[in-house]
Amino acid sequence: MNISNETLELIIKAQKNELTESIIYSKLSQLVKTENEKNIFSELSLSELWHHNFWKNYTKVKVKPNYLKIYFYYYLTKIFWLSFGVKLLEKWEWTSQ
Repeated sequence: MNISNETLELIIKAQKNELTESIIYSKLSQLVKTENEKNIFSELSLSELWHHNFWKNYTKVKVKPNYLKIYFYYYLTKIFWLSFGVKLLEKWEWTSQ
């Protein structure tokens, strides 16, 4: 498959976002109290990791997550609690798509 450099850069960016979101959801699962909420965030984390791996099959590039965004959402959620952090995360995901 022939992919332009511009397209490859977009795919690598998506791959990095998916990895970052996977880690964020994993960290959020540690903040919630109920088993149901933990399971939901764990499933979201696994889903995002699957997306990252999907893109990695095309790019063959190992990316690092955006640690600044991970810490930003984690601590923002700890301070302002879950609904605020999740709404921002949803907005970020919608914008990145």
